[in-house]
Amino acid sequence: MPRWLRIALLLAMAALAPLPGWGREFRFAFQSDVASLDPHFFDHAFTTGFLGNVYEGLTRWDDQLQVEPALATAWEQESPLSWRFTLRRGVTFHEGQEFTADDVVFSVRRATGPESGFAGLAAAIAEAEALDPYTVRIATKQPYVILPRMLTNLLILSRGWAEANGAATSSNMRTGQRNYAADHANGTGPFRVTRHEPDSITQLAVFPGWWDRPTHNLTVATFRPIKSPPTRVAALLSRQVDMIWPVPLADIPRLQGTPGFKVANRPSEWAIMLRLNQGVERLSGGDQAGNPFRDVRVREAVHRAIDTEAIRRTIMRGLSTTTALPLAPTTNGYTESLQRPSVFDPERAKALLVAAGYPNGFAFTLDCPNDRFINDEAICRAIVPMLARIGLNASLAVRSTTPHFTHIGRRVSDAFLVGWASAGVKDAHNLLSQLFATTSGSLGAVNYAGYSDAELDGLIQAIGGESDAAKRAEMFARALAILQRDWAVIPVHLQPSVWGFTAEVTTLQLPDDNMRLWRTRLR
Repeated sequence: MPRWLRIALLLAMAALAPLPGWGREFRFAFQSDVASLDPHFFDHAFTTGFLGNVYEGLTRWDDQLQVEPALATAWEQESPLSWRFTLRRGVTFHEGQEFTADDVVFSVRRATGPESGFAGLAAAIAEAEALDPYTVRIATKQPYVILPRMLTNLLILSRGWAEANGAATSSNMRTGQRNYAADHANGTGPFRVTRHEPDSITQLAVFPGWWDRPTHNLTVATFRPIKSPPTRVAALLSRQVDMIWPVPLADIPRLQGTPGFKVANRPSEWAIMLRLNQGVERLSGGDQAGNPFRDVRVREAVHRAIDTEAIRRTIMRGLSTTTALPLAPTTNGYTESLQRPSVFDPERAKALLVAAGYPNGFAFTLDCPNDRFINDEAICRAIVPMLARIGLNASLAVRSTTPHFTHIGRRVSDAFLVGWASAGVKDAHNLLSQLFATTSGSLGAVNYAGYSDAELDGLIQAIGGESDAAKRAEMFARALAILQRDWAVIPVHLQPSVWGFTAEVTTLQLPDDNMRLWRTRLR
């Protein structure tokens, strides 16, 4: 079929697609908004998961969280530093452009550019080149055996569309610069954006020209951010929406006991943790000289002052999982032998502060989001008096998601709460290389705490190129042991994944907590 005719047919099909309010509309709500429609703006799990319904990568996760083909049908590692991808033919973007290797090369370069929020995730990529219209070679800076896993999150744009609309480079979260792609989308995925009003509503319509076979029965999907937990629950109970997440933990029994509603509760990949900034010369929140967090004894004292079991029992209502590691058991590299009993010991913490030269404690600022993780602000408010018991005066600064990550991204935060799920890679190398590697180029891209250890850096580089599973497991164990030795991170818990629905909804809930609209049905 000639290309012009194929495009004309797709546009005609789109024009005949049911309008908002017609057909089967699925309405859902999350606690924060999509950060941007630009798929390279911000490596933010909810945003990337949402955009995964609109854009696609070369690879994707199947129902068992194994890598499967998406826009690429096959791949092979040609050499330690080179991968060849065979692209899917007959794929069309929502606005009718044909998908080719040129779009992949463009998107890889855009995602690894200085403006991109994905430069850290894609740090191993050196270059991409088109060998022919349906074959791409991706070169890496060092051996990187998990490239197909990483590419699940590197979403592909149309080069022609982006360049024609002034979006050849990514919108920039650090500077606040936004371009056309921030509020408009043109992907290859199962749904296309028909309406986007930030902080209010984003509406999607089914894309009839999707290359894959849909298993949903939706025509329209309408998303609304609802920050207030009571308002979110009320919207579900009044059937203004069909699904919400996360469900406030206190409301789980109420929803479970209400006819016509159901709750899905399972462990997630999300590790919630506290980081202490060792990179700044002086803490901004106090008047003491220097930076006490550079002393390992101080970091240990802070860790021992926090009663994570009390947080699990009271704030999380027993539904979180306390952990000594900043990653979930479903993540490749998790090391069960490094789990340990709670280190909570306020008296030992006080003694450590005395030994470090801070018998009267010191002051600092604790930065916390209030709409990103389950009970995030409540967790921070519980931590403040725990620290006060050992003489530390933590002033709490609370912000919504995007301002919080923008602030800590400047690397000036004294201490901050953050969460991490290797949802895009599901391998601990991603965690180590982004959060704990010494910042250099794209390595340590989100190491906002300024932690640095030469031995760990060497292990991170070695793990990236090692294909032997047993050797990788041994190196992961050594790397995680270094983090524990240095008290480099304070894991608080693994949060649950709690979704609430009307009884008419069936969908696929996986530990990455992403909404897969193409696996959602209404009866």
